[in-house]
Amino acid sequence: MIATTATGIEALTAEYLARLADKTPRSHALRREAEPVLSGGVSSHFKAWQPFYVAEAHGSHLTDVDGNDYVDLVMGFGPNSLGHSPRVVMDAVREQLDHGTSLAIGTPLEVELAQTIARLVPSMEQMRFVVSGTEATLMALRTARAFTGRTRVARFEGHYHGQHDAALASVAHVAGPEDRPEPVADGAGIPRAVLDDVVVLPWNDIDQVAPVVREHAADLAAVILEPVPFSNIGGVEPDPEFLRALRELTGQYGTLLVFDEVITGFRLGLGGAAAHFGVRPDLHVFGKAVGGGLPVGVFGGRRDVMEAVVRPKPNDPHAHERIFQSGTFSGAPPAMAAGIAMLRELERTDAIEVADVRAEAIRSGWRDILGDLGLPVQVTGISSWLGIAFTDRPIRTRRDALTADAAVARTFSLGLLAGGVYLAPSHPGFTSAAHTGDDAQRVLDASAGVLERIEAASR
Repeated sequence: MIATTATGIEALTAEYLARLADKTPRSHALRREAEPVLSGGVSSHFKAWQPFYVAEAHGSHLTDVDGNDYVDLVMGFGPNSLGHSPRVVMDAVREQLDHGTSLAIGTPLEVELAQTIARLVPSMEQMRFVVSGTEATLMALRTARAFTGRTRVARFEGHYHGQHDAALASVAHVAGPEDRPEPVADGAGIPRAVLDDVVVLPWNDIDQVAPVVREHAADLAAVILEPVPFSNIGGVEPDPEFLRALRELTGQYGTLLVFDEVITGFRLGLGGAAAHFGVRPDLHVFGKAVGGGLPVGVFGGRRDVMEAVVRPKPNDPHAHERIFQSGTFSGAPPAMAAGIAMLRELERTDAIEVADVRAEAIRSGWRDILGDLGLPVQVTGISSWLGIAFTDRPIRTRRDALTADAAVARTFSLGLLAGGVYLAPSHPGFTSAAHTGDDAQRVLDASAGVLERIEAASR
C-alpha cells in the first residue's frame, strides 16, 4: 500500500469531490431524484461510486448531463470494442428494428452469428445464445453437470463469472490458506448449500491446483476460469504453461474445462484466449464484445456435449436427461444484427490492434510517470485493457490484488473524473478502436496531475 497519511489523502479526496460537485450539479441533482426509486440511484453496484449520469456517448467520449466531455476508459465494461455508437453497428440495428425486435422464434441472423463465431473460434462447435455473461456461465455449468453426472464445480479465487449464486463465491473476498482456499460468499443471500458444491482453487500455480482437483475429481463436473482474470486481478496473464497443464489435468479426470471469455473474447484477438494460448477448452462462454454493445451472451463448445444434454429431445423440452434453457430475449434480432456487424468489422479492419496500441501507450505512460515519482504502484493489463493497483506487491493472484489501497484508488479515479477522464475505481479499464493518440495523451496528462498530488500526500 502507498504510505499516504489519512489526513493527506482524505483532504485530497474532499477537494476532488468538491470540484466534481461544482462541475456536475445536474448529476448530483439527478442522483437525489433517483435514489427514492432506484436502489443507490443506479442499476448496478459498480455505477454507484459517484453521482455521474451520462447523456450521450460517441467514439471514445462520454458527455454527461451537465455537458462535460470525458475520455472513457470504461467503455461499458468492455462491449464497445469499436467505440460508442459505431456507425456500422448502429446502421445494422436500425435496419433490423423495422423488421421486429423479440420474435420468440429463430431467425437467419441467429444462424449467421453462430456460424461466424464457430469459424473464428473452432472449439465453439455448437452454441446457444442467451442475454448476458451471467446467464451464459450459469448455463455452461449446468451443461457440465448434466454431461458428467457430477455435482461440484471448481473456480479460481478472484475470477469473476457473473452474479448467479454459484458464481459469487471467493470473487472479491478470500478465505482459508493460500494454497487451499475455502469458499466464501461474495454478499448476502447465497445459501451455504451452494458454497458446499463449489471448490475454490489457487490461481496460477499448477502444483497447488493439481492435488485439489485430484481430491475432488470423482464429483467434479467442471473447472471454470477467466483465462486472463480481469475484474479482480487486473488483467494479468497466467504463467505460460499453467493453462496447458490445467487442460491436461482436467482431461485426465473427465472434468470439463470452461473458458469464461466474456472479457477476452474478440478482444484478445479474433480467436480469443483459446487461440492466444493454444489451449482448447471443452466449453466456452462469450459476452460483451460479441453483442456489439447490445445484451448478448453465448455458451457452447464441444459438439458431443451440446448434442447430448442441450439439444432438446423431440416433443419433450423438459426431458430429464437434457438441461432446460430458454429465454424471451435469447437470440433477439437487433442483438444478433449488432453482433454480426461488430465481428465483421473486427475482421475487416485493424480495430483490435489499434485498441491494443492505445492501451499500451497509456500503460507505458503510467509506468513512466510512476517511475519518475517513485510511487510503488503496479500497472497491469494486456491487449486493450489496463489497470493500476496502488500496492508495491506484484499482482499474480487475488490475494496480491487485495494489498492495494482502495482509498487511494478511489482518489485517483475521482481526480481523473475531475480532469475529464472516466475510469472507475477498483475495476480495470478498456480502450477501443475509437481511442486516438490525443485521447491517450489526455489520459496521461490528467493522470500525471493526480499522481503528483497523491505522491505529495504520501510525504
